[in-house]
Amino acid sequence: MSNLTPPLFVYGTLRDAEVFRFVTGLALESVRPVPALAPGHMALTVHGAVYPVLIRRDGEAAPGLLLSALPADTIAQLDHFEGDGYARASITVTVNGILTPAQVYVGSGPVVTAQPWTLEAWERQGKARFLAAIASTRRAPEPGT
Repeated sequence: MSNLTPPLFVYGTLRDAEVFRFVTGLALESVRPVPALAPGHMALTVHGAVYPVLIRRDGEAAPGLLLSALPADTIAQLDHFEGDGYARASITVTVNGILTPAQVYVGSGPVVTAQPWTLEAWERQGKARFLAAIASTRRAPEPGT
């Protein structure tokens, strides 16, 4: 019996290797990330924050990564990181044009702006502030724990 969870689609800050390692203690490469799209969805910036929420939007496809080798204890760490504002839900993403079932963190009430969220803009404008904020609230896990 495997202790791995179903694949997880990440569309926001968890796509960043430094954030992923801080939150989980794992190298992003260790969970076999592959580029994926969430058809019919878009990432929008949460009002007053530098991170996104995924919303339904016809004609759009939110880019992200599909993580397919997540240990069960890592999901618990991610649940804690996402907090009460997000919950895991089922989604279908495309990987190289192939529909693939996955889990995703969806907002459970954050107010969004109309501004699309992109990883590239976040890395330039919000990453340093985001890392400082999460570092001030908790200690990074030890690698491999």
